[in-house]
Amino acid sequence: MPSGKAQVIFFSILFCTAGVLADNENLFKLALGAKTQNVLARRGATLYGSFQITPIIYVGFFDERIQIFGTSLELVEFLKAEILRARTKVASFSDDPFFVTGDAKGIRNSRDSTFEWTSTLEWFFPDHKRNWGEIDLRYSKDLKAHSGDYVEASARLSLGKFFGEGFIPTLQPQVFVTVGYGGSQHNQYFYGSNADSPGFNNVEVGLLVLLPGKYDSAYPAVTLSRYEILGAKNRAGTLVSDKVSGIYAQLTIAFGVL
Repeated sequence: MPSGKAQVIFFSILFCTAGVLADNENLFKLALGAKTQNVLARRGATLYGSFQITPIIYVGFFDERIQIFGTSLELVEFLKAEILRARTKVASFSDDPFFVTGDAKGIRNSRDSTFEWTSTLEWFFPDHKRNWGEIDLRYSKDLKAHSGDYVEASARLSLGKFFGEGFIPTLQPQVFVTVGYGGSQHNQYFYGSNADSPGFNNVEVGLLVLLPGKYDSAYPAVTLSRYEILGAKNRAGTLVSDKVSGIYAQLTIAFGVL
């Protein structure tokens, strides 16, 4: 499978070419940017313990019902007014850092690269436009490396809204909590050979900062959180036993091109 760098280059060429051909802004949207993280972490597992900065590409088609973000392809549609929204996507996954910035790659980077299919239901209160609260239910299925299953529930609550000109919200902090449940194959893949029991496997609590005038709520500009692996066998897994919790900080910046 191509490396993360090769994938980014491929998507860059493909979608910059598509941007040249597009002539209707309602049908096509292109944004370029970067994501910075203090560590690479996923579902409680610290994959790489040093700073990362990764270029990102966002492409939206047909009023952003079809979205490409980085190396994922996603379909998005409201099922009930602006209250209930469904998202389904296929995305590649690798535990290799985009750049080796400090620590050398080690045992935590021994997972096979894979693809994962994820479907999500997003329930907004009172609706997506006002969005004072949100509950997400998510199911993921591995398609290549281990065929495992993962279920996740998240709750988000807005702390307030800061308004710009015309009373359009431009800055919106939210607190959130996420709890995940993984099957045996999933947990063994993420946490190591000892983690062979299904069960609740991770929890994350923190703060999100949304920029409603720029990004959809699915893409926070800032994430600050504490994450932790749950379950004795998961915590003793060979890939994570020396680090079962951590602090995560992410900043995403993107600028519209078309």
